[in-house]
Amino acid sequence: DLAEFDPGPAAPVGFFAERLGSSADDCRGRSCPYRASCFMQKARAAALTSDLVVTNHAVFFSEPDDEPIALPRAAQVIFDEAHNLEETATDHFALEATPQSLRRLLRRVFTRRAGRKAGGDSSSGALAEAERFLVAGGLPPGGEADRRRLFEVAAAGKEAAAAAQKAVREWCRALGAIPRPDESARRIRPETLSTPAWLAAEPAMMKLQDALFALSKSLQALVAGFLPPADPDAGAPPPPASGREGAEADIARRLAAIDGAIQETLHAIDFIAAADDEGWAYWIESAPAFSQRGEPSGGGRHSAAAEAGLKAAPIDISDYLAKSLFEKRDTVVLCSATLRTGGSMDWMAGRLGLDKLEQGRVAQAVEGSPFDYASQCIAACPMFLPPMNPSSLPGAAESETFVEAFSAMLQRLVGVFGGRTMALFTSHRMLRAVAARLRAGALESAGGGSFRVLAQGEGVPREELTALFREDDVPSVLLGADSFWEGVDFIGDALRCVVLAKLPFASPGEPLVDARGEYVEKNGGSKFRDYAVPGAVIKFRQGFGRLIRHKGDRGAVVVADTRLFDKNYGAIFRKALPVEPTRFDDAESCYAAVAAFSK
Repeated sequence: DLAEFDPGPAAPVGFFAERLGSSADDCRGRSCPYRASCFMQKARAAALTSDLVVTNHAVFFSEPDDEPIALPRAAQVIFDEAHNLEETATDHFALEATPQSLRRLLRRVFTRRAGRKAGGDSSSGALAEAERFLVAGGLPPGGEADRRRLFEVAAAGKEAAAAAQKAVREWCRALGAIPRPDESARRIRPETLSTPAWLAAEPAMMKLQDALFALSKSLQALVAGFLPPADPDAGAPPPPASGREGAEADIARRLAAIDGAIQETLHAIDFIAAADDEGWAYWIESAPAFSQRGEPSGGGRHSAAAEAGLKAAPIDISDYLAKSLFEKRDTVVLCSATLRTGGSMDWMAGRLGLDKLEQGRVAQAVEGSPFDYASQCIAACPMFLPPMNPSSLPGAAESETFVEAFSAMLQRLVGVFGGRTMALFTSHRMLRAVAARLRAGALESAGGGSFRVLAQGEGVPREELTALFREDDVPSVLLGADSFWEGVDFIGDALRCVVLAKLPFASPGEPLVDARGEYVEKNGGSKFRDYAVPGAVIKFRQGFGRLIRHKGDRGAVVVADTRLFDKNYGAIFRKALPVEPTRFDDAESCYAAVAAFSK
């Protein structure tokens, strides 16, 4: 449903997903009257008793080790698309305190909304639920005296929540002033913590921490009131089990779960703001500011309403994967068409921690492709294009001259192939610029009909873009960025030409990429040769692989980056392809060669 939902410019889809979806603490467990018909409970029960379970990487890593929730204990695991394993594991351990995550947390506590009727109230959140229980005459275990006291505790909690909401706004806006106008993220280094901009944001951060701490105390007091410990000297009780009967038990469980989330948030803020663990990367990430209704709160990214938050992620995940995944399973199979770089799997093995396992535990096999690439496709590099940018460095912005020439070449290719063309970009900025030029150029087919330009990032979900591209009645060109480089299949005549706008180096300005490059250098390697190039080669092969998905597929891959032949490292990319790329120094010979694969 979310894939088909386009909220327009009002807010990102995630804003509404947070309100439609349920978190773990929303589940009432065995006391839920709909438990017998709940699709989630049915899916979990089926998975736990199955011999074979198919799921994704994220669900696998989110499963706790101590007690299975949705996945049965398994001695054997098969990871498809295993080249993504490092990033999925990294995401699992990443920490954040962002405008979105903080507001999402506070909405779970309390949100005041005016009711439809005069004087009505439809407030939501755990505190509102607790108050409604008390107003309706519900008695906590402590009786009437505790009932009156819990009203006061709930009121204090709402005050703390309101103070936290205000502090979130002030702190996130102060952080939003730190990145430069051309940055979406700024890495936090030791010297960052002494800059005037960071110091100016600290008072709001301390206000937020104080408010969250006060809110936590109120929630703990409510939990104790709704479900007091057996021993009066034992302090706040542990989170109640989901199977406990009674409305007060449900309220206590939900309050305890939210308090746990607040504790995790306080830890995340402390940990990221200290930025003193060399094994982690820390950064400030800009984010658009939205009102409680999801509407933009005004201005551009660096206006008064621009906001930012904090994020952190482990730099090296290999030890964790070695000890917590590979050593705990009898067998782990890693499958992917792009595990090798330079003809070897050593780079990927090092990234995933396979090199840390005892000798003899790791076996590898390479299966040949069923496709005859030499007869099914051509890989062309148009050397007649102007330089991509003055420095030709990875991550540098493309020149206007290059974007103009690339757009003209793409328009010509779309005409040659009658649509059926997908261009893959590493930059959303360039994607938008090319889309605008193609539309302004009024693409026309050989028969005089117009071509449709489908561009990622314009509010149309990926699934809908791919469905539109597959339609036979309207010739189309599809412009995609990161998520289109893999996992997209167009079998048959739907796709005949793939254009790679640029060798897919990760942006060196991304904090985690920068930190991992530094880590490689500290360990005696080269940030570029031993980290940037192998990662780009794997993604390059994924992009090339979008074209030939079946023995009957046919077409052309055009690599519009002259570094494929101009730079020494271009040879590494050329050797990574299943067919030898051909360089073309003039345009007409290039178009004639690729046209032979258009039918």
